[in-house]
Amino acid sequence: MFVKGIPAVRLYQGEGVETAMEIYRKVSKMCRPLVYIDGDHSYSAVKRELGEVIRNMPSASILLHDTFYQSAESGYNVGPFQAITDTLSNLPHEYKIISTKTGLPGMTLLYHL
Repeated sequence: MFVKGIPAVRLYQGEGVETAMEIYRKVSKMCRPLVYIDGDHSYSAVKRELGEVIRNMPSASILLHDTFYQSAESGYNVGPFQAITDTLSNLPHEYKIISTKTGLPGMTLLYHL
């Protein structure tokens, strides 16, 4: 609703990373994409999707949802934060990180220049 009709914004709908990869292959020379990953409170989903985006879309900035880390004791919503930490610790290049620290659900932006 807020961006519909803005010429510089294209909206797509599809199955997560698969659709993002299809679109990227078609337009990769024309843009620097922003990929949104819904953490869905899941370590495995974030680890898989984030890894795919980083490997296949090196110029992408990545916005992740459900990333506010509460505590290990809470047992809730710790997976996405840990998946980001684990994924970034194994990379040869560094991402800049901006995270909200104001509570659930939490958002994290990863980008590199």
